[in-house]
Amino acid sequence: MGFSGTFTRWWFRRSSSCPSSDVMTPSVNDIVNETIRTSYGRLLAILASESHDVMSAEDALSEAVEQALISWHSTIPSNPPAWLLTVARRRMVDVSRRAVRRPDRYELHDVHALSETDVSDIPDERLRLLFVCAHPSIAAPMRTALMLQCVLGLSAETTASAMLVSPATMSQRLVRVKAKIRDAGISFDVPPKELLSERLQYVLDAIYAVFTSGMDVVVDDRVTDDLATEALYLSRLLTEFLPMDGDVWALHSLMLSSHGRKPARVSVDGTYVPLHQQDFRLWNADVLDEAEHALRQATLYGARSRYMIEAMISSAHSSRRIGHQTPWPLIVEMYHQLIHLYPSVGAQIARAVAIGECRGYEEGLTELLSIPQDLVRQHQPYWAALYILGKGILTDEETEHAKSLAIGLSSNPAIRAFFQSV
Repeated sequence: MGFSGTFTRWWFRRSSSCPSSDVMTPSVNDIVNETIRTSYGRLLAILASESHDVMSAEDALSEAVEQALISWHSTIPSNPPAWLLTVARRRMVDVSRRAVRRPDRYELHDVHALSETDVSDIPDERLRLLFVCAHPSIAAPMRTALMLQCVLGLSAETTASAMLVSPATMSQRLVRVKAKIRDAGISFDVPPKELLSERLQYVLDAIYAVFTSGMDVVVDDRVTDDLATEALYLSRLLTEFLPMDGDVWALHSLMLSSHGRKPARVSVDGTYVPLHQQDFRLWNADVLDEAEHALRQATLYGARSRYMIEAMISSAHSSRRIGHQTPWPLIVEMYHQLIHLYPSVGAQIARAVAIGECRGYEEGLTELLSIPQDLVRQHQPYWAALYILGKGILTDEETEHAKSLAIGLSSNPAIRAFFQSV
């Protein structure tokens, strides 16, 4: 999955300072990396749920990994994640015993118990911790950041970028909020399902943020593929946990729809392919069928969030696979609804592009230029849309400026290759 907290600092310091160490032989290093990549989020959620202390769980897990880099050099365990969990638990027991005389410290809660029956009907410990991170006593702006970094495995740098703050500022804020969870004794018990609504939106937003990070078009990027897959897994678990919540189904539909089209998003030469130019024969029909089923469930259970409108827009784009033309007038109307109910710069840009496809690029360009410049100055999708809509309308100097920013503001090689080729 990813790294967080103390573990992040230790891992990168260790990796950069001793790449040729005898301890870090390629086989051991590969196995440790693979175990962290696939199991870190789950292990941290288990430890935090047992101890009610996210920071101590991170510290214990990082020390377990450090021990693995030494011990596994001689004997690699048959079940690496279980080994890390056992060592981390022992570390937390030691810390708890040393803290007996400190009443402000946590008590370790039944560290030897681990079973699926301990998750209060949530079928994954990460879901439990997600709802803990969405506790009303945690400041709203930090809820999503906390989920992204310590539960879903995004790095502090990626989390900071998503929240539009510096990595240093984000790290400081995360340390404070993790300390608050511990010191304020925030309950790790999930509230009854009928009381989850005030927390659910933050959980949905965090899962979708991880999914979109994983869906960035990067050729052969295993990490981003893992992020998208894990986000889909968690959203599927949410549909099992809250099977009559329309908004949960709407998010699941939106993510499935996007994931089903991923095989066509990059050409054979590694260049990004815009959605309306994709070869729909490359789309994954089974995944898109599942997305349509989820959308029907969302409709049945009365979804009302922005994810419902976005899922409908995504479904409209996918209709080409069954012989329809892209219904641009309908898409424009749905973007009107989205902006009216849930205004955002991204939706305004997407509406301008849809208007351009529906009514002509000049009208789409007028719509795009109506967005206040202070909101889009460093926003790559704006400059990408400005270049596409402005060709032949704006001056050559203006279109080249837009193109250079569309390239320069993107860290995605496939997108950069696309704009360099047009």
